[in-house]
Amino acid sequence: MKLIRLAYPKQIRLYWIQDGLSSHWTPAIRAYADGNNIELVPTPTYASYLNRIESTFGAIDEFVCKNADYLDWDAFGHALADHVRYRNSPAERERRKIEAARRRQRRAAKTTTQLKPAA
Repeated sequence: MKLIRLAYPKQIRLYWIQDGLSSHWTPAIRAYADGNNIELVPTPTYASYLNRIESTFGAIDEFVCKNADYLDWDAFGHALADHVRYRNSPAERERRKIEAARRRQRRAAKTTTQLKPAA
């Protein structure tokens, strides 16, 4: 937080968005934010999908850690590296782009349907 604050003039108010983890809301952090023109903004409860870190590590937890019994740390490291390579592969990125476009189309169609006046 201190490094980010140094990157902007003090008169510019910064909005620091963070989850509700208790260690993110200590009196020291609140005091620093109050004294440095920073507003602490909590993410909504049960909205971990808004947190990029949660999304990334949630996928790692789901696809690498759950129901896994690695023989040693090297095996775990290889599985983690395989997962990262897969997620960063051009084919996977393209698949995620297509899925995102389809979701946007469905949302737009749903919104359009909801906005039609009753006859």
